[in-house]
Amino acid sequence: GVDSGSTQGRLRVAIDRAITRLMATKGATSPSTLYARLLRADLDNHMGNPEAARARLEAIDLHRAQDDARMRQLRWYRDDSLAWSAYLSGDFRRCHQIYRSMLADRRDVVPIALGSAFGGDSICRSYLGDGIGALDAARAVQAIAAAETGKDSGFASFARARSALPLIVLGRREEARRLLSE
Repeated sequence: GVDSGSTQGRLRVAIDRAITRLMATKGATSPSTLYARLLRADLDNHMGNPEAARARLEAIDLHRAQDDARMRQLRWYRDDSLAWSAYLSGDFRRCHQIYRSMLADRRDVVPIALGSAFGGDSICRSYLGDGIGALDAARAVQAIAAAETGKDSGFASFARARSALPLIVLGRREEARRLLSE
């Protein structure tokens, strides 16, 4: 475990305190409280505990009758974290299923978040051996990156590099090597 004196431990304690305060002042279903709970689950993922993250994420009910932009964004964040938990646990099929479901409803999703979902899906599909699907998803990330930040940006360079894994899965190693040297 992480002790409460470490940076990660102090962050965990601070988020837990914020959640307690938000629940007391704003209620369990306020967007602020829900966001803090999502942030806490994300911290579990980053601390290498995807099972704890998944349990926290699945306990957050975001299917209220209200279907406004903010709730859709919170659901997107939750589902993105659930997909990443599945990836970290080695459950690439579940990871791909979550991303596929997310990408079916893109309302109110900012382009960078959309690119992140395509990128995560590309990685999961690569591990499933679906090189063509992975490459298609990676190319979607490249298109978003170029449109949003320019073809020479760091995001665009990262997106190009992400395309290397599916190319390797497809046996196109020389093309992957050229892509990585751009």
